[in-house]
Amino acid sequence: MFCAMPAAPLPDDSPDVERPREYALLPVFGCALIVLWAAWWIAAIAQGQLWGVQNTRIPAWKFLGLDFQHNYDAARFWIAGHNPYAEDFGDWRGTFAYPPVVLPLFAWCALLPRFAAYVVWCAFVGVSIALGSAVAARTRDALCLIRVPAPFIAGLMLWSLPVLFATERGQTDVLVLLALAGAAIALRRPPSWGRDLLIGACLAVATWIKIYPAFALLGLIPLRAWRAFGLGALEAALIGLVPLRATMQWIQTSAEAQKDRVGFVTEINQWLFHRASHRPAELTLYPTISQDAHSLTTYWSTFWRHFDLWWLERMPGALGALLVLMPPTIWLSLRVARSSPVVRARLAYPYLLWLAAMATFLMPVSYDYNLFYLPLAALTVWDRRDPWLITAVLGLATFVWWQPMVLPWFEDAEVFMGLKLVSLLGVGVIIARRARDIEESQESPGSAALRPGA
Repeated sequence: MFCAMPAAPLPDDSPDVERPREYALLPVFGCALIVLWAAWWIAAIAQGQLWGVQNTRIPAWKFLGLDFQHNYDAARFWIAGHNPYAEDFGDWRGTFAYPPVVLPLFAWCALLPRFAAYVVWCAFVGVSIALGSAVAARTRDALCLIRVPAPFIAGLMLWSLPVLFATERGQTDVLVLLALAGAAIALRRPPSWGRDLLIGACLAVATWIKIYPAFALLGLIPLRAWRAFGLGALEAALIGLVPLRATMQWIQTSAEAQKDRVGFVTEINQWLFHRASHRPAELTLYPTISQDAHSLTTYWSTFWRHFDLWWLERMPGALGALLVLMPPTIWLSLRVARSSPVVRARLAYPYLLWLAAMATFLMPVSYDYNLFYLPLAALTVWDRRDPWLITAVLGLATFVWWQPMVLPWFEDAEVFMGLKLVSLLGVGVIIARRARDIEESQESPGSAALRPGA
């Protein structure tokens, strides 16, 4: 039988916990960033294109909301009684590219003209990031870290490359963020069937929106939320089975869109049984890495070829990505699984964010508009108590790819890819350190682990 994870007390429940230090100017600075972000987007909406884009690394389109238009047109076509998986709904990129659950999520688009709907979506992105930032600030309080107010976190996130890129394209990854935040909040509540149904539903819907959040659903296993995982798996199956015909059509169209890619098993066989001098032509193709992309699966050969490591270059991308990403994922997951219920509850949010960020590196098509989970996880768990070397390396690596402006000192896309991987590993190490801090504080209530910035 499935069992539930015990509830964990908030830090306010413990009289021995020293309150995190507050910084009065951070909320003011954060609110100023939010106001500037809103003004910037008002100017962009007024001219129909991202304002000042020539000074950023964002590959802006000739009009705002390119990807939003795909969902908008498909949802209206579906509301009118047509099938966007089998019929032409007016998008030059072909049939609808996302799972069937996305269509009802955009049914509201039937009420508004396209550009007005995009403006609403921009506002929704901002609100979603603000909510995710509020959960991050609350989690920092639960971890007894330096108090960083939610407006400051939200301001930093809104001006990051991933969020600006996602807003310009009108991407839907913020829906996944809300689902992860909802699941993390529910994991702090006393166990019940209703709570676990909610957790499972959040992660099941997130999985069907973007696929890669399936790793967050699997993350319920190390969090020992067994019943929530079982219900989530069942709910995910139902979401796919209820519109079975549409689901099968989506799978078929997705497979056809990827038919030119070499299959995973075929790549492994070619790599194992062909000599270097007889390599198939497919493995000699090196897709160009973009500074705003981070699919380790797709760009594996290109990345290692840049560093002249031919023996890694010839490895299939999917296999190489798994060999790089699975060891730290398994290590962090085992660390979380071995922790106490209090640790698992308080670290659920950054851990789920980290899993979602890691999974984006495995996707064949993955641009930086879906990588905002990583800096948000970093802002949730970083603290002054971390060793200066970790702080320096993680801070530099994250700053280079996170901020949106062009940096003349960093032009190689391979360097950007490496820095993103360093950021991923660094945040994973800090999450593990926070688990250790909580355990030390439980063993010794007066320890330095409870004194923020000690």
